[in-house]
Amino acid sequence: MSKIDKNDHASTTISLPFLPPELWVQITAQVPSAGTLASLAQVNRALHGFVENEGWKTFSRVRFPSLYASVSQRFNGPSKGHASTGEGRRLARTLTTASRAWDRRALVAQSIAVPSTDFGLDGDVKKTASKPRKQTMGFVPRVDVRETGAFGGQRTEILAWSTGTAVCLRARRRKVSGGSYQEDVAIWTPNDAKDGRDDITALHLLGDDYWNTGGIESDKLVVGTANGDLRLIEIPRTGSTGGKASITAFSTSNLPVRSSSLHHNLDGSALLAIGLGDSQIALYNPNSSSADGRIDPLDQIDVSNSGSSSIVHGLSSLNISSSKRIWHNAFLSPTVLALGMGPSHSPIEIYTIQNDRLLQSPLRTFQISRDKEDTKLDAPHPQANGTSKPFLSSIYTIIPLPGSSASSADLGGNSNGDVFLSGAYDGLIRLHDLRSNRDHEQMISDAAGGGGNDSPIYSLLARGRERLLAGTGRHNLLKVFDLRMGARCYEYLDAQPLQDDRVGSKSAAHGTNGSSGGSFNLFLREHSGGPAGPSSSNSSNVRRGSRQQPRQRAAIDSSVYTLAAASACSPYIYAGVENQLISLALHAVADIHPDTAYFEDPHVSREDLWWRGAVDGLGSSSSGNGTGPDEQQGQESNILNLSMYEQDLGMKLCVQRS
Repeated sequence: MSKIDKNDHASTTISLPFLPPELWVQITAQVPSAGTLASLAQVNRALHGFVENEGWKTFSRVRFPSLYASVSQRFNGPSKGHASTGEGRRLARTLTTASRAWDRRALVAQSIAVPSTDFGLDGDVKKTASKPRKQTMGFVPRVDVRETGAFGGQRTEILAWSTGTAVCLRARRRKVSGGSYQEDVAIWTPNDAKDGRDDITALHLLGDDYWNTGGIESDKLVVGTANGDLRLIEIPRTGSTGGKASITAFSTSNLPVRSSSLHHNLDGSALLAIGLGDSQIALYNPNSSSADGRIDPLDQIDVSNSGSSSIVHGLSSLNISSSKRIWHNAFLSPTVLALGMGPSHSPIEIYTIQNDRLLQSPLRTFQISRDKEDTKLDAPHPQANGTSKPFLSSIYTIIPLPGSSASSADLGGNSNGDVFLSGAYDGLIRLHDLRSNRDHEQMISDAAGGGGNDSPIYSLLARGRERLLAGTGRHNLLKVFDLRMGARCYEYLDAQPLQDDRVGSKSAAHGTNGSSGGSFNLFLREHSGGPAGPSSSNSSNVRRGSRQQPRQRAAIDSSVYTLAAASACSPYIYAGVENQLISLALHAVADIHPDTAYFEDPHVSREDLWWRGAVDGLGSSSSGNGTGPDEQQGQESNILNLSMYEQDLGMKLCVQRS
């Protein structure tokens, strides 16, 4: 209730339900927790309708601005004015639950099994896949995942990953409530494929408009190999009838496929960029074909001599075109393509796309420099005083930085790719801005790693502008950087704690160091003494590409080659390590009310939850040998018992209780 004085003689009382909607929006923007907003919705019918239609969207937009900006572009509803009932509420629940899981280190890691249904090259279904030949090292998984549907209805997650020469597919349909799902799995292997020679080096799922054609549920994906084969494959799901795997070939001049990126346009079309050989880049339209049935490139250029004699910020780039190669390419926007190269003094080159054609000369090149004073996020840039010197390096991954708010896409924060991140051989992540005359704006590293130099950065995944995941080249190490600076838009501790939560507590949530959140490093393998045995277990006998999925295989020292997620708010993150694909679920098994949009309520007692997994000093939770969120009844768990440490000078190793 509010009182407004009039001439100091009388007062008028205005009830909350009779306030104009503009004030309701302002009130909603100040609500600190989802529980408070839910209580506000119980005042009367008018406020309930406002909270359901607008309040939850306002809460998500204010408390999670960068995540909401990413989600609003991928799903129908939260930003388009015609969301179904409950969609905004489910989105807010997913965002708040995931934020709490990040701060409490509530992660459940699971090894994903390889499907058994195999589609041959001729379209016939083979019940048993042929055994691959033994290799000296495991395969490098390529991963792509997409999600269809909105938060107000049924959603389907399509996961594709490679296992040497084979492509595995998994489609999961999740219901609105209960977290239960239906699953279709399949694996496709060319009949004439040979391990090592025909290993998959590029894998992309095509967009929504390419699915469910001809009344048959199928998935279309682009697959490239080290032998120079690039194919568009349509694989029917195992639950559909009458489907056969069909293949359309791309023209590659028999050059090996080294890198790839796919950009989905708003009109449903797609543009594919493929790195061929060491120095060629080609553009394709996956939905077009020539008279002979093949898909020819829209344009193809050789970048071996690009920038070899250019002057960048007053520093001459040395001509080392004979040794540098394209390691990575990424779309920053529909008209901007970034290439990660090396070894080179200018390992990043930016190219402009006009009318489906690549301009021959790069729009911009970036040098790599590093100084001891240049390793902190808030450190002044060394180029300001002329102390920075470029050196030879290689760039292995590039990603555009998502917009900071729902309107930033229109202001250049997301759509035109002005700001992007790169991962280099020296172990540093650099922030670049095309609008600046400097080669990089900031460096991101962890203090525990000595400011870089510990391992190359092979993969990056941004969770809005809240967190950044980096896959390193050694020790199965996944680095998680908290990009939130200063005051946070949302803090789960502002919500009223659960009275009967015997597993967690407010002090445990803060952690032993007195703070929640922050950055940490996670080892994606079993720590010694876990249920799978010590890390020195006999896992070298597992054949490359074997259908067996022993948990010991993850203990071998490996790189984190790929990272993928269906959307910025999805609680599932997929990491590809040598010979294995790992699913990371942002899920606390001790939660009384899990996010039913993704996880099924176990319906077990609190005593059973305490026996399955507990919280250690830093709030890490584990399901141990119990049932994980991603399992069906009777399926082997394959839950990994992880270890991690905070990115501070203490470097205290923390393990999960089980």
